Amino acid sequence: MPAVIRFALRRVLRGLATMWFAVTVTFFLLRLLPGDPALAVAGPTMTAELRADLLRDYGLDQPLPVQYGHYLVQLLQGNLGVSFRQNQPVLTVLLERLPWTLILTGSAILVTILLGVPLGVLAATRAKGLADRLIQVGGVTAQSLFVPSVGVLLLYVFGVALGWLPIGGAIDDDVTGLAAYASIAAHLVLPCLSLVLIQLGSYVRSRRWRWPRR
Repeated sequence: MPAVIRFALRRVLRGLATMWFAVTVTFFLLRLLPGDPALAVAGPTMTAELRADLLRDYGLDQPLPVQYGHYLVQLLQGNLGVSFRQNQPVLTVLLERLPWTLILTGSAILVTILLGVPLGVLAATRAKGLADRLIQVGGVTAQSLFVPSVGVLLLYVFGVALGWLPIGGAIDDDVTGLAAYASIAAHLVLPCLSLVLIQLGSYVRSRRWRWPRR
């Protein structure tokens, strides 16, 4: 078997093992959490009969190994279950939000490249100089930040305190044409900036080290 195929197979098997480990840990951790899952559906005023019906409908009255086997089978079939909060299939909820996720991710990657390449080149061509040191320190600092903390800080400063940008949603209601694109861009700024700040440092450093040296 060619080395390339063996390498690809190892990567695929490693990826499948990682996915299995992740879903297994998630399954058992959720089962170990305190609380009653029926409360998330019916609330604290539910009767004992309603609770029993809910547990039976969701298969939560079965032994844990049976629940785990059913969970894996349904997962392989693309059935992610039903959202307790929205009362819709989880896959439907995810697909509804997938376009916005792709827009955010693509925008963050694009901005990271547009900023990271020139900064990386500048740091490489000014190696051990002031610009290089500032870029390196800024990159390491940004890379060590916690994404949710950065997002909350940006929301508070630019959304709440200054009121310059929206703090939620993806687009304003009742907007069309160019106004719709402007609304999407305004809603995209803060979450995109949060991702860029975190990943820009590692990208700049990688560009710096890959730049040919004289």
